[in-house]
Amino acid sequence: MRRHASALAGPGTAVFVGGKRFEVPVKIRSGPFVAHEGYFTEGHTFGAIRAGTISYRLKTRPARMAVGEQWILEGDGRVIIYRIENSNSEGKLRIARKDESGESIEAFATGDGLRIIRIGKLADVGRRGGLDLAFDEAGHSVLKTEGYLMGHGGVSSRAARTCRSAGGMFGGGRAR
Repeated sequence: MRRHASALAGPGTAVFVGGKRFEVPVKIRSGPFVAHEGYFTEGHTFGAIRAGTISYRLKTRPARMAVGEQWILEGDGRVIIYRIENSNSEGKLRIARKDESGESIEAFATGDGLRIIRIGKLADVGRRGGLDLAFDEAGHSVLKTEGYLMGHGGVSSRAARTCRSAGGMFGGGRAR
């Protein structure tokens, strides 16, 4: 969660529920300054990663890891396409989901799949910024929202298995 600009609520701030007024308690009192337990915020970005399971069947995979090649997945009555958009001189691939989701993946091709280094999701269609989950070679993760560090730590063994599964599925076609 990141607030772009916030201020504590001032005197006279109240919450109305069912037509009944509830006063907001004082948080800070220092001489003539009084701030209440509430915030006025402009620009509030919130990212959440939640547990879940999604099952897709791999219909098509790239013959080679080159720009324009794609993976086609089917499941839950949907077809999802991931296309290689870019490949730099070090071999890093940028893979984008071909819908309005704003999802992208950065990875390196390996012998049996992909080594995913970043998964990103735009906050809204057409907006810049969003949520990025990055992985280093040691299995540590970093979470950023709109480029600001939100947290970091080790990836659990379950999360690491998930990333390896995604790599295997995208590369060698082995859904695990």
